[in-house]
Amino acid sequence: MKYKAVSSGSLVEMENWMKMAHFLGWFVHEQKEKVKIYVSVPSSLLFSYFIVLGSVDYGFQQNIDNQNLKNKFLSLQKGSQVLYLAGAKWKKCTVLGVEDFPGSSGGVAIKIKDNKNSVTYVSERRWLTNVRIFNNEASEVKNAQIVKNVSNIVEDNILNLFYKKENLSAAEMKNKPKIIVSAIKKEWIENLSSIKFFAKERFMDFSNFIFLDESKTTFRNIELVSEKVKLNEWHIDQSIALVIGAGKSLRRIDEFTNIKSIYLVDQYESTEKLEDLKMKIEQRFLVDGSASINGLLLSAMEDAGISIPKGVEIFAWK
Repeated sequence: MKYKAVSSGSLVEMENWMKMAHFLGWFVHEQKEKVKIYVSVPSSLLFSYFIVLGSVDYGFQQNIDNQNLKNKFLSLQKGSQVLYLAGAKWKKCTVLGVEDFPGSSGGVAIKIKDNKNSVTYVSERRWLTNVRIFNNEASEVKNAQIVKNVSNIVEDNILNLFYKKENLSAAEMKNKPKIIVSAIKKEWIENLSSIKFFAKERFMDFSNFIFLDESKTTFRNIELVSEKVKLNEWHIDQSIALVIGAGKSLRRIDEFTNIKSIYLVDQYESTEKLEDLKMKIEQRFLVDGSASINGLLLSAMEDAGISIPKGVEIFAWK
């Protein structure tokens, strides 16, 4: 894969720092324990995009697990929101429960209702085709609005060049972010198109892989969070966290103790904040009885043919 900055007309090979950032997104997901990584780089904003790209790439490449998908539906709680395909239209509905299908056919069904209190039993054989998990937090549906922007990433022309359809289908059914990002939202979104890629005879950018805006598609694989948003159990079990900036890292490091996380800082930030963050990490390391995994990380990077670029500082622990 090659890339070019939007302001530049020439394509060049991917640089080592880009490969490293992408690798970190993969590496953190692969670890069974709640690993933490501190990374100091010359440009944290650009570096963050490639970490996110690595994380969502990991998500798209996970093989489908039908039993795991079934368990997702079986674990739906009363009050959860789902998208339900009624005829040719998708609409939001509220889950009333998962129970035995009425009648002689037996089996399990998801019981849902719309805003008119019309109840539907969705049999197990229709879960993958007619139900999508929209929001697994209990909340009332104020209206059963018709949803016109339901995603179909299985047929996405770019994603199909890189991933198997069954893997895309699995990601779409789960419809949960692989990474949560604590950053300056406006700045982060505005610069998503700053780099163009060229691969498989096609041009593309980050937005072809990163889905974060609910107004454009119902599928999301990244969640930008404010400091008011608290982590839930799903985040802790399934996502990794990326915190950008020394100040934000200082404020959230205690909150993110139970989630795999990366703290990414810019070398040109306030020296005082950087030193405070390093001291905070050292304190947490000692208090939690943590252990360094620098050796594991460096060995994995070497196996992948990636070296630490000049000017990059990194520390990993668990």
